[in-house]
Amino acid sequence: AIRVSVLPEALSLAASGVSAMHDVTRGGLLETILEIAYLSGVGIEVESAQLPILPIVTRFAQAFHFDPLRMISSGTLVATVPDNCLSLVQNALNEMKTPFAIVGRVTPGHGVSVIEDGNVTQYSNLQAEQDELARLWSLYPRDPS
Repeated sequence: AIRVSVLPEALSLAASGVSAMHDVTRGGLLETILEIAYLSGVGIEVESAQLPILPIVTRFAQAFHFDPLRMISSGTLVATVPDNCLSLVQNALNEMKTPFAIVGRVTPGHGVSVIEDGNVTQYSNLQAEQDELARLWSLYPRDPS
């Protein structure tokens, strides 16, 4: 079954000491991480290879030419976790049978750095209204009939 609510996980993470959380909706994962960085006054470094992108998503991204990091991903939650809370958070998520991945770290500075194959791409502009689903929707309008 597909779940889009992250409320049980968010409540569990809040009790486990996370420092910030945000659900992944408009703008996708990249926008969500940018918003956390902006609102927290920090930088965030993301290892692209650690992102849990499902093979089916990769196939669709290639077929429809979209960036999975900018695609709406309801049912996904991003959290920043202090080092001293990491094992507690991991245990809580494992008990809930919730898949998770550690994909990066908070850094001094601002914006998001995505590291892929040794290359770093820096992002700093918030653009929540420019996610890939909205872009694809405009490319493939509904049949007016």
